[in-house]
Amino acid sequence: MKRLLALLLVGVQGMSAYCQNVICGRVYGTDRNALTGANIMIKDSYDGCSSDLDGYFRLETKLSGKQTMVFKYIGYMDREIEVTIPTKDSVFICLKEENYTLDAVQITAGNFEAGDKVKSVSFEPLDIVLTASSSADIYGTLSTLPGAQFVGEQGKLFVRGGEAYESRTFINGLLVQNPYRQTMANVPSKGRFSPLLFSGTMFSSGGYSAEYGQALSSALVLSTNSMPSDNLANINLYSMGFGLSMQRVFRNNSAIVLSYDHSDLDPYYKVVKQNIDWTTPPKAHFLTFNYFKKTSNSGMLKSMFSLNMDKSGLYYPTSEMDYTFIKDEKQNELDTELKSFGLLNNNKYVFSISDKNTMNISLGLSYDKRNVGLEQFNNLDLCDNFFLSELKIKDIISITDRNKLSYGIDYQLNYFKESIKRNEVDTELDYTDHSIATYAELESYVMRRFTTRVGVRAEYSSVLNLFKVSPRLSLAYSLGDLGLFSFAYGTFFQNPESEYLKFTRKLKPERAEHFILDYQYERNKRVFRLEAYYKKYHNLIKYTSYDTNPDSYNNAGSGYAKGLEVFYRDKKTIPGGDFWISYSLMDTKRDYRDFPILAMPKYFSKHNFSFVYKHWIRAIHSNVGLTNNWMSGRHYYDPNKPVEQFMKDKTKPYNDLCINYTYDFSSYTKWPVTLFFSVTNLLGQNHVFGFSYAKNDHDTYDLYPIKPMAKRTYTFAILITLK
Repeated sequence: MKRLLALLLVGVQGMSAYCQNVICGRVYGTDRNALTGANIMIKDSYDGCSSDLDGYFRLETKLSGKQTMVFKYIGYMDREIEVTIPTKDSVFICLKEENYTLDAVQITAGNFEAGDKVKSVSFEPLDIVLTASSSADIYGTLSTLPGAQFVGEQGKLFVRGGEAYESRTFINGLLVQNPYRQTMANVPSKGRFSPLLFSGTMFSSGGYSAEYGQALSSALVLSTNSMPSDNLANINLYSMGFGLSMQRVFRNNSAIVLSYDHSDLDPYYKVVKQNIDWTTPPKAHFLTFNYFKKTSNSGMLKSMFSLNMDKSGLYYPTSEMDYTFIKDEKQNELDTELKSFGLLNNNKYVFSISDKNTMNISLGLSYDKRNVGLEQFNNLDLCDNFFLSELKIKDIISITDRNKLSYGIDYQLNYFKESIKRNEVDTELDYTDHSIATYAELESYVMRRFTTRVGVRAEYSSVLNLFKVSPRLSLAYSLGDLGLFSFAYGTFFQNPESEYLKFTRKLKPERAEHFILDYQYERNKRVFRLEAYYKKYHNLIKYTSYDTNPDSYNNAGSGYAKGLEVFYRDKKTIPGGDFWISYSLMDTKRDYRDFPILAMPKYFSKHNFSFVYKHWIRAIHSNVGLTNNWMSGRHYYDPNKPVEQFMKDKTKPYNDLCINYTYDFSSYTKWPVTLFFSVTNLLGQNHVFGFSYAKNDHDTYDLYPIKPMAKRTYTFAILITLK
């Protein structure tokens, strides 16, 4: 009986199979590779199957007539086709990858970018303000990132063996002629612009886009805020001055933001004693005006006007190679006075030609004046004037979901004039440079996990009468959940600085080649980066003596920088906490300027470590920040030693612990009120950045340590917002 039942079941199954319709075919991706395990089904039925190792499938169904087949595969877009059953034709289906946009695999080599694409490594305005060691300065925060070197006596951005002039700042795509406040030698500077003016920050320590030129080492790209949505006013009281700001939104789709800051360090210096013998403690005025106009659904005009005036005076002891300002080592002092004036206008208009085509038109003007007076040098008065105008047109086209083309043209007019007055005798040095550049850059998917960015930049400089071409290449390969590899290569040119061009035009642009390999792992608000780089310098400026003789200058200099960098940021592990750790190992040497041999420049150290921590304590409406910067000793020159020992001596390692505290009074007051306090060098270390020297009566040289202006810096602020 059981055997008969079994035979009946087999017979029923056989009859059932005989009545089935069969559809065969293959599923593959756009790269023609098989998709193993793809799901194939008939819509609104239970009939389905999966593809095999080679992408082939066999689907059996009792259905007939016109039916809809559905194909699905993880990471690929679903596809539906209509078939008539039964069919003798095989079905071959190509599935398109999901998220086939260029945002899916980001090129990270050399870049720390803010925005929705890479949130865990973004640096928002509050990141900069709340970094304990930064004193709310953009460049102070960037110095805690791998590749950036902290140089305490300058306060500027030094990147991967490159001097400060090699790191250029761009606002809305336009070059900023002078992004720093004007100071005298060995007096640290700060950025001219508040971090609160910008919503986007992209810091590239090398291998950056072909859109940007005239920068040997790095590019800092800042994007001004979008149009505000509320009417606000702010009153800010600082330990070193005060600030006022307001923003207004109008019914005609426009808005303005106006801010004024005044700083006077005289009262502060009377409380916190300085190592500098000031005759006029620094005083400054800053005025910023931003205008926004929405011209259409896709059009936006942003204009920024900035004006600043600085004045200071101090006594310098004389020195042959450098200046220092240690009060307990008085020699023949130089009564030095500095006055500076800066004006900047930055305009950007963005509009869409179509859904896949966006146009950017930018126009900028800037004027900077620096006046230095030294009574002891025959009433020497030195006045430098810098003028820069720039027009930039940029077009971005999404050719397909796989390809994005960016191209543009950039025109700059640079004018420099130096007036020297000594005992009523005037001398002038000047030059004018018309520079025109064009670039094109194509970013595309080669395959789902592989992105390429290939670009070229061509520039012509009238002052040098030279045409240069700079190739750029970046690659990125995603390992999925295991991380991302990136590689970047580029050639970068930068015209000689005005301090050389004012004497001679017979020079070439300085040149650097960048090679960068990067690995990044990002998950759950944590990011880990490991980056190796090699940078080769060519055509660096050399001179036998710094004088007015044009024949003293040439492009025989060279150098290199190589290193390994580690970065880790974590916003997840500690509730309410956010911290990052960065470490840089660098080897760099140069034969440039008046160096007698290839040597490590005085601004750099082999090992650099930074730890930055911020913690929000919700229960008491407070934020606590801590920064620890450590670096190994920097090299310096002792002229009492033979040339073989040039730049062989080192300072002691530098270690600086800084803290800050922010308290939000908003729950107790009618208007939002915030209290901010910070202190640097909490442990009171005796920092020495290097040494300057001066010849003595014994025909040898005395060395003088270059120290911070004060052992500690205290910052106190009360910020009030009026709604």
